[in-house]
Amino acid sequence: MNHLGFFAIKTFMFKTINFLFIVLLSTSLWGQNQAPVITNLTATVDGEHIVTINYDLADNENEAVEIRLRISDDIGNTFTIDATNATGDVGYPVTPGLGKQITWDHTNVVEMDGNFFIKLTADDRLGFDIQELVDQVDSNQLLSTLQFLDGPRHWISGIDKVLEIQDSLVTFFDELGLESTVHTFPKGNYEAKNIVGSMTGFSDNDSIYIVDAHYDSVSNSPGIDDNASGVAGFMEAARILSQYEFHKTIKFIGFDLEETGLEGSIDYVENDILPNEQIKGVFNLEMIGYATDQPNTQEFPDGFNLLFGDAYNEIAANDFRGDFLNNIGHPPSVEIMNSFENYASIYVPELSVISLPAPASWLIITPDLGRSDHAPFWLDNKPALMLTDGANFRNPNYHESTDVIETINFEFMSNVVKAVIATVAALAEPAHATSATTSIDLVADIQQQFNCIQSIAPNPVTDLLTIQMADCGFDKVSIQLFASNGKLMLDKYFEQPRLLNLNVRDIPTGIYFLQFNVGIASYSEKIIIN
Repeated sequence: MNHLGFFAIKTFMFKTINFLFIVLLSTSLWGQNQAPVITNLTATVDGEHIVTINYDLADNENEAVEIRLRISDDIGNTFTIDATNATGDVGYPVTPGLGKQITWDHTNVVEMDGNFFIKLTADDRLGFDIQELVDQVDSNQLLSTLQFLDGPRHWISGIDKVLEIQDSLVTFFDELGLESTVHTFPKGNYEAKNIVGSMTGFSDNDSIYIVDAHYDSVSNSPGIDDNASGVAGFMEAARILSQYEFHKTIKFIGFDLEETGLEGSIDYVENDILPNEQIKGVFNLEMIGYATDQPNTQEFPDGFNLLFGDAYNEIAANDFRGDFLNNIGHPPSVEIMNSFENYASIYVPELSVISLPAPASWLIITPDLGRSDHAPFWLDNKPALMLTDGANFRNPNYHESTDVIETINFEFMSNVVKAVIATVAALAEPAHATSATTSIDLVADIQQQFNCIQSIAPNPVTDLLTIQMADCGFDKVSIQLFASNGKLMLDKYFEQPRLLNLNVRDIPTGIYFLQFNVGIASYSEKIIIN
């Protein structure tokens, strides 16, 4: 047997053992009804505009799954490239096994050159128990986040804390594997920022659900209920939901400058909603941490009893205790308002929810119901809820120095987050699925440019990655390291490349793509950082 034949058999045996190990590990550790797993994903392109995608597919139940191919030309920000003409092991049904292959002709796609991200998702079309998500809410995690957020977060007097939180939100989204974007807008000499973390939908990425909260506070308050509680809430929701796939897109947004007149959310609605995006529901967390079972602790704006008689009578029958969550929506929001109340009753029955349907002329009749970041969405006729403990109509520490952690009711706050997670998960339609990503440069035969790469080691790597290159006739190379969600982590330039060292010590653990660029050509290798 020649060396090439021996190598091919050894490679096949290794892949088979690896594949069987994944199946056995899934069976022994996780039991039944586990999502399918894609491994060994690679992509190549030839001179005839044909992209060939190879992968292995494992499923615990060994049943047919749906394979969906998505392609991005903006490093994972959106997956809008048309790949509907792809053939092979794509679509439904695809049986698990080794050596799965998809071919895609990109001839008719305009301007197909440069680096592209390819994402494969495997869905076994089985549901999962939403209660499983709800039960993951951790009150200790909420406390830890509040402790970090504690302190005035004002664009003038608390600017250092504001900047720290902005950076932390970007890092938080990146570590969860979300696509993080920062939308900036000016306020005097201050560059205000809305921080967005996105989970692209599995099959309907244009349908958007948003969970948001404003991270700024008034100048004289540590702002724990207003509105660190909301920020901690959407961060906990992001932590849990990001572990799963959904058919529709979910976005988590930290709005800036709410306290100066809803400036962050106004700018977002006016400038940052893409033409293709359909906002299906916004869940604005506006003060979700203060609740008490003491009688006569809930107050109301003038005329509340006339406009919301049923709600008023229900609260009065409970001796005006401030122990419920306000679920507030305008006429286009009635459907998601009812959905929230319904899913809260199913998954968090201990949470008391009072729904308040605002009148069409809410801006004139009930302006108090528009005092947060849901209001710009209302004015743009988009469905949005304000989920709130009632602010100054319940919390005596509103906009005061006494708005501190010790006043927070963590059982109430946890229940609110649970209800949000249950509702968003149900509406975004969970997919029992997992994804894998690789990258490719659609310049014909580009891999031949990189026969000079002799070794990339160690892989997995902890601290220092060493790249050995032969003398292949070029004297300059740039190397970029991308996270699996497309975020650029490193960008290095080398002259006379032979022995190259990359320090990855400060990069979080995970799967990354090391991209080599020579002229207009590029080539990617997958690495693992431990």
